[in-house]
Amino acid sequence: MKLPSAFEHDLLLAPPWLWLWPAGLAAWALLRLWRGRPRPVEIAAPRGDFGPGARRGPGLLRRLPAVVLTLAALAACYALAEPAQRRIEARERAGLDIVLCIDRSSSMAERDLDPQRTRLEVARDAALEFVARRPQDRIGVVGFARYDDLLAPPTEDRRGLGRLLGELALVEPDGPEDATGFGGALARAAETLGRGRGRARVAVLLTDGEENVAGSGEAQAIAPDEAAQLAASLDVRVYAIAVGRTDPIGADGLPRPLDTRALRATAERTGGVFFSAADAAALEGVYAAIELLEDRRAPEQQAVLEPRPAPWIQLAAGLVLVGLALRRALGEVWP
Repeated sequence: MKLPSAFEHDLLLAPPWLWLWPAGLAAWALLRLWRGRPRPVEIAAPRGDFGPGARRGPGLLRRLPAVVLTLAALAACYALAEPAQRRIEARERAGLDIVLCIDRSSSMAERDLDPQRTRLEVARDAALEFVARRPQDRIGVVGFARYDDLLAPPTEDRRGLGRLLGELALVEPDGPEDATGFGGALARAAETLGRGRGRARVAVLLTDGEENVAGSGEAQAIAPDEAAQLAASLDVRVYAIAVGRTDPIGADGLPRPLDTRALRATAERTGGVFFSAADAAALEGVYAAIELLEDRRAPEQQAVLEPRPAPWIQLAAGLVLVGLALRRALGEVWP
């Protein structure tokens, strides 16, 4: 039989309280046995005798108050068991903590992504659009070549962030900073994100070259696998993006395909994804894919347990009142 809507529930939060009812009945029965009360002999009252001690009605009717009060006790025990209903409600999606790591080595001056813009300009414009579409997130920026530079920790200041991205510039070609050390940049991003408070921590690592700082024997250099291990330990997901069609020209003067194995391994080790972008449109698609991946990770609904003992308490109270009224009306003496 379906319960009225006020009494509907999905589960009991404290079911052990239900044992109170049979335990109470057992205690009452034992008390009756211990007291050894004999069964009362019923003496028919003359018709018309309505004195205070008169028995009214047949035996079943005289037991009705006890039945009603027993049901009241059962309802009270059920209320103590905390009946609850599960309902689904929308969850307000908390923002992410994101750090954009952008390569600014001299090879980012190539114009193979867009004839009108350098690789860095394309990367910067795509990052600005990404920032504008993520108003709920705290976003920071790390610029890197040989050395990494935390330009902005994760912030909600979109105007300041846009200014910093707009000022991101290439290092001097063949100068002391002209190299690619994305391991150090990722380690700096992971350390920064490790202090964040967002529901998730994400690093977007964009480069057009291979790591060539860690293997050079330079002191304090951090290899990509070490940076990936640090990011994984801090629960930072890395989305690695290789931009451009080729690696910078090698010693033989000819371009060669970019070796993306280190980038791919870095992303996979942290639960992220590796992407490659051969033109500006592809890079915009990569950022859109990252947004979609992160949005899917965010639960939009959550199950909430709503305790509903009140109807059962009201039922118990109502049954008690009815039982007492019947007892008085029928002249019942509670044993």
